[in-house]
Order: sequence, then C-alpha cells, then structure tokens
Amino acid sequence: MIVGWLALNCALITDKTNLNISNKDPLNYLKERYNWTSEDIVNDRLKSHLIPIQELRSGGYDGLTEDKKQEKVKQDFKNFIQKRAAYVIKAVELLVEGRDIHASDIINTVENAQSTNMDSTSI
Repeated sequence: MIVGWLALNCALITDKTNLNISNKDPLNYLKERYNWTSEDIVNDRLKSHLIPIQELRSGGYDGLTEDKKQEKVKQDFKNFIQKRAAYVIKAVELLVEGRDIHASDIINTVENAQSTNMDSTSI
C-alpha cells in the first residue's frame, strides 16, 4: 500500500490550484498543467518545491499486469520519496548553516553527489 499523505509527498499550493487538482490522479493533472502552459514553467514550479521531476515522470505502466503495475508504482513512489527527502535534507542542512537556499542549487548538489556515488560504486 502507498501512503500518499506523507509530508514528503505534499507541496504548498494555492487554494485555487488545490481545488482544481483535488481528487485527480497526479499524472492526469500534471498532463493538464503541461498542456495548459509550457513545460519549462511547470518544471520550474515543481523544482521550486524541491519535487524530483525525473522520478515523478517514471511511467512505463502500459502493458503491465495489475500486479506488476502495483509493484512498479510502489518502487517508483519509493524512489520519488527518497529523492525528495535528499533534496529536503540538503535544504535543511544549508538553512542550519545560515545560508540562503535556492532550489536549483539544492537539486544540482544532490544530483551531483548521487552521480558521484554511483560512479564510485561501479568501479
């Protein structure tokens, strides 16, 4: 079972946006947003909330059996939560140090660190 109400699965949004997307499947309302405005604007807004875009876009559920689909959704959600946690932890670390935070810097720092870790484990 996926616990969708975890704090790391939430973002602060306006009441207007909340009313617009409430009770919609996240994939559907994201598609609506991408159709409504440019991909860059949607991605910038997601990044400003430290939402990992690649993990959000995992997809690939077509043609899967229901069991395989559920298994993939669970793993994708776990990956999303783990990446978002890494972003939030980095933001908190910077704030504790008294530094200003910028979403793009946080995302780049985490991505570079994870990329470096992956490179060193494959040696």
